Amino acid sequence: MIGLLSVLGSGGPGASPQAPMAQQAQLAAQGPMKVDVKSLVKVHRVGDPVGLEITLRDAYDQAVPAPARTTIVVETTSPSGKKSSAMVYFQPGESIQRFQFSATEEGLIRITARQADNQLREGGYVVLVGKPAAKPKSGKAKVVKPHAARWVGSGWLAAAGPLRDARPVALRWAFPPPDPQEPGTGSQDQSAPTSPRLLFQVSGGGHEFLADGHDAARILVFYMSPDGSGAPTEIRVWLTWSNGELDPQPLRIQPGETLGEATLRSEWPMEARIALVSSSPAYPVEGTREYTVRFGPAIYGISVRGPQRLSLVDNGMVVAEFYDPRGYPIQTATKRTMTFTPISSTVRLLPMRVDIEPGGSLATVLVFPAGLGRAELNVSTPGYKSVAHVVEVTGLTVILLCLGGGIIGGVCAFNALQGSLPWRIFLGVVGGAVLAWLYVYLALPKTESRIAHNLVSVLFVSILGGYLGLQALDFAARQVGLVRGEPKP
Repeated sequence: MIGLLSVLGSGGPGASPQAPMAQQAQLAAQGPMKVDVKSLVKVHRVGDPVGLEITLRDAYDQAVPAPARTTIVVETTSPSGKKSSAMVYFQPGESIQRFQFSATEEGLIRITARQADNQLREGGYVVLVGKPAAKPKSGKAKVVKPHAARWVGSGWLAAAGPLRDARPVALRWAFPPPDPQEPGTGSQDQSAPTSPRLLFQVSGGGHEFLADGHDAARILVFYMSPDGSGAPTEIRVWLTWSNGELDPQPLRIQPGETLGEATLRSEWPMEARIALVSSSPAYPVEGTREYTVRFGPAIYGISVRGPQRLSLVDNGMVVAEFYDPRGYPIQTATKRTMTFTPISSTVRLLPMRVDIEPGGSLATVLVFPAGLGRAELNVSTPGYKSVAHVVEVTGLTVILLCLGGGIIGGVCAFNALQGSLPWRIFLGVVGGAVLAWLYVYLALPKTESRIAHNLVSVLFVSILGGYLGLQALDFAARQVGLVRGEPKP
């Protein structure tokens, strides 16, 4: 009996309190969370188009449709450091787009794809471009028809296929310094080797991956030959890693291809070291053999809580907090900035930007009403979907306090100064309302004091205005510039 009562009291076997943001976390995980980019073929030469596939993925690494029109910015950095960018557009319901650009230099081209509004986690990739194909020695080379399919690397690329409509990169050249976080940038010779070698890379090596068991770092091993051709036979590459799960092991580069890939995942925040140990057949390794991959806390989004209604003279506190896949609050391992933006001028926020240091999970701002009506706040942090919070600013309570304070002030003035009671009450209501208006719209916006932003303060100001009567009107007129000169004694 005791056991039965215990089960009933707990809500059933295995019942546990639901996480505060469980439903929100589930919805976030099922929608687009990151941008993924990869190459369509595994052999690239100077002068050839480089085809890319850009995919919107959910938390489980599955392609998901865009809920609305989404703009993705694709940026490429050439071996010489030149940068270019272009836009790729996803219409509602689309999850994959293809894009191409021309390879004009030998070496590594680094690619990043990010949402224009920075509300999705960005993706990265690395492409190795080899020498242009050798021209035929005789003049009887086979001519490929314009719409015939031709063999490129490990797959067929149709001349009339999806890539023909991809718009070229709109070049905007710049010469920035190399990014010290990107693996291999500026520290190794990317020119063609004099003998076949392997090149070890981690795609997006300067980024932090989520420790949720789904988000993956791409491990890339390139085969570099003097003439830019693919591997003559299958190459098996053995890797060693300190933490996480690597798949596959060994990594394989297929015959005729120049690239082999593996993925590294982790369910725990950590720094995983991964190194290239050996290959079969054995080839020397160009540049770095070891990298560090950062896996951070699995932050799936931000939640916002705060008052939904405020009086005109009140203030409130809005809290934005990170949550994990189960909907529980989670701490960040890196410094992040939370931005609070008022959509209308009905409210003021203090401050509007909050830095969350490592180990923190939330940001707090104060909300001060500046007018009546509906106010919407937008809360955002780079890489995650922004969240809106709505506050309704009301003024009925303030109006009632003005009337009550004016009447009380008028009665006090009648007792002290005599005269007609109805007239004193009338002047008290008018004086209390005017002085309260002056207090709300001129004084409160200049102070963040909690004592000032209080309904009790409005009552006291109204009582004072009701007592002063005509003097309150004269004072208000001088404050707004309607009357000049010194008040009469």
